[in-house]
Amino acid sequence: MVKTRFILIVGLSLMAGAIAFAWFFQGDASRIKRQLAALAESIEKSDPESEIGAGIAARRISGMFAPSCRIEAPDRNISRTFTPDDVAAYVMGIRRQYARIEVDFFDIDVEVSGENEAAVSFTAAIIGSMSGAETTKDIQEIACRMKKIERDWVFYEIEVVPVLKR
Repeated sequence: MVKTRFILIVGLSLMAGAIAFAWFFQGDASRIKRQLAALAESIEKSDPESEIGAGIAARRISGMFAPSCRIEAPDRNISRTFTPDDVAAYVMGIRRQYARIEVDFFDIDVEVSGENEAAVSFTAAIIGSMSGAETTKDIQEIACRMKKIERDWVFYEIEVVPVLKR
């Protein structure tokens, strides 16, 4: 009886240790995917929000960018370097235009090169509704480069990859 109890306690302790290890020591690819999930969640907007709420969301998003981030979006005539403050202002402008925004990232591919850099590609599906207007849908292929600053992965280069249209 004592032996069975001892084996059970040791087994549970080992399982708890394995779960804790997996939770606290996730790989860089997992951290990057978690960062993308946090970005999508921060972009989304379902209810009307105050200027303060929009500012908080914009600051949260801008914190995910390096001090200098090159953004290339040929279809939108964007080709320049943004600071986090530029990103926050851009996000605020978009959040003002739309009453509802839904974002989903899928087909995420992460290639960590070296200790502090990663190439990430994914598909972004964005659905937005303006007040009293019809819903707009946009699907884009995104290729970006991220680097680790301290413990956080931040964007320093983003490119909207042109795809063929029907």
